[in-house]
Amino acid sequence: MGNLTKVDVQRQQENRISALNKIKFALWNAQSLQKKSGLVCDIISSNRLDIFAITETWLNSEGNNISLAEILNTLKDFKVIQV
Repeated sequence: MGNLTKVDVQRQQENRISALNKIKFALWNAQSLQKKSGLVCDIISSNRLDIFAITETWLNSEGNNISLAEILNTLKDFKVIQV
């Protein structure tokens, strides 16, 4: 074979696929989300998170949460699910 090297293409493809299938998840107890929208956006972006769960006792469903609106305006591809 001389200077030729055998390359296992299937194994390389499997490694790439398994790396793509990993989901990055984080959980954070915000202890008041108010005035922390910039921090939340930085955490999500710098860690390239797919899912970011926030526990927040005082968040209500009334729709008066400016921090959530700021986060959604900054991170257009994220969605908020409130339970």
